[in-house]
Amino acid sequence: MGNSYTEEWSAILAFMSQLKLSRVESFLARYVFQSAVYVIWRERNSRNHGENPRPLENLFRTIDKMIKNRVMSLRTQDKRLEKALQVWIAYVELKLFFFLFSSVLKK
Repeated sequence: MGNSYTEEWSAILAFMSQLKLSRVESFLARYVFQSAVYVIWRERNSRNHGENPRPLENLFRTIDKMIKNRVMSLRTQDKRLEKALQVWIAYVELKLFFFLFSSVLKK
């Protein structure tokens, strides 16, 4: 898939299944995907029932919270995923840094 955009479900699933990542990174990538699909579906459903759209930032926060909660619950069950929370927080902080840095450069 690379940098290209697709709405083809089979292409998205093929891309997700071909990722060459560590156990922790693979878990996080799959769970982020699952959480994003769920949050987008829920947002679409809410809009179809007349609710106001939520800001994109709220959707990202919801996904972040879902991932942190899931990782916290798994840390006691699977010792191989103990570093997942550290990896996730580092990833989110890095993305936030680049977002803030790029917005400063645009000014």
